[in-house]
Amino acid sequence: MFEFRQEPSTSHIMRHASWATNQSAVAACRSLNAAVRRDLTYGLSTATNLLGRQVPRSFPQQDGRPFAIFPEPSAVRRAGMAERRAWRPLGAPGAIITVNGIQCTSPAATLCHMAACCSLTDLVVLGDSFLCRDRTLRRMTIDDLQQFLDRAGRFVGRPDIIRAMGLLRPNTDSPAETLLRLDALRHGLPCPQTDVVIAKEPWEIRLDMGWPPYRIGLEYQGSHHRDQYEADVDRVNAVLATGWIVFQATATTARDPRLAYQLFENVANALRNAGAPIGHAYVEPLTVLQLTDPVRGRPRKTRHDICPLTTEERFF
Repeated sequence: MFEFRQEPSTSHIMRHASWATNQSAVAACRSLNAAVRRDLTYGLSTATNLLGRQVPRSFPQQDGRPFAIFPEPSAVRRAGMAERRAWRPLGAPGAIITVNGIQCTSPAATLCHMAACCSLTDLVVLGDSFLCRDRTLRRMTIDDLQQFLDRAGRFVGRPDIIRAMGLLRPNTDSPAETLLRLDALRHGLPCPQTDVVIAKEPWEIRLDMGWPPYRIGLEYQGSHHRDQYEADVDRVNAVLATGWIVFQATATTARDPRLAYQLFENVANALRNAGAPIGHAYVEPLTVLQLTDPVRGRPRKTRHDICPLTTEERFF
């Protein structure tokens, strides 16, 4: 569940990138363990890399040295060239795993530990990546995270991880999809369901996200799709045959506030025309923090009204 048995094909872009990140971190940790002649436990950005994920941009990078983690301040020992940190939840059950022979914090523990060091947006993106649809890359479930929180007690960043949990969703495929979903919420749309299957014959068609009761979908088109024009045309035709309306977003859409507003206003109009009880998209989007705050943002109880969460998703 936590490591690759062999190098993935380069045709699997996400898997190969994850494997390369993992291998680089494993090599650095093995070298440090050999230098100090003992097995250290790694956390924070080092554990993130060992789990095959890139470190969030908001994480305050040090000088590139691995982070060695200890359960108590009194237990912190010299660890060669490592950055040393004490973190009491390290002693909780399920806090430590082994990846390629290297001890590090578990995915749930890593996410909780990173909560004190990253922006709320980056925390949601990292959490979604641990919950991704690809079983080879998936690192945890929502239950894993909740169970660790129940055992960990108090720690710096706990309120932030609890806020982030309300925005996490399983079965995403990329950070761009997570950011698109968050942008939809920030512009006043109800939370879309992730990984929506809209057809199984003559082939399975999945959408990144959508609102099944209203047959409205939303997808992110990355640069890797540009060489798939003919296949995309066939897919568009197949989607049209299902009666779904599917909106497309690109990196340009995400960067330009005007384009983003227009996209979500179009989606809101389509949802309203399909019978959804919603208004117009917000011209001034909420912050991600406001999405978790029923006072400054919309009341949490109404955010999922027109697209109720599945049993798997109803974790907050």
